Amino acid sequence: MGLSFYYSGEISDKEKLPELIEAVKTLVQTHRWKYEIYNTDFSQEAKNGNGIKQKLYGISFTPPRMRTS
Repeated sequence: MGLSFYYSGEISDKEKLPELIEAVKTLVQTHRWKYEIYNTDFSQEAKNGNGIKQKLYGISFTPPRMRTS
């Protein structure tokens, strides 16, 4: 039996998404964790509030010995 944590959120300043991704990427690379980067820049539609939920934005990571299902 294990624990799973899932989190999603909203960034207040969409222009800072690339900076957030880089900061998290640096952390996960330091620890040699697996990671995946999704869309890194919000489209004009997303900036206007349309179509934002149809795409994934940001980065996800998996520490060692963790399941992803």
